[in-house]
Amino acid sequence: MIINVLFIIDTMYKIITYQEGFIEEQFNIGSAIYDKWRMGGQTRPEQLKQAYSKEDFDPETRFYAFSGNEPVGFLTASAIDKDKIYFEFPYSKNEHMAVKEYLIQH
Repeated sequence: MIINVLFIIDTMYKIITYQEGFIEEQFNIGSAIYDKWRMGGQTRPEQLKQAYSKEDFDPETRFYAFSGNEPVGFLTASAIDKDKIYFEFPYSKNEHMAVKEYLIQH
């Protein structure tokens, strides 16, 4: 498997675009956050797999933050057209809140 490391931040975090196998961790991180909210919920792994298998899916619109080998956050985006991109809020584990700013800046 080829891992595309986009950049490393202060040697503490690395940002990587989507790779197969990231869905479960995305679900786990998102669910931990949504569990505290009254509305909404993290998309189920089966639904993510289906969406990420579509022909028009662009893996370079999904960004994952790692601390060492541990996934600690993610941000998803969608290209609406060539001039507009829609970003979701970044999600992170509580002890890695600082990575959200790096995901947004990317």
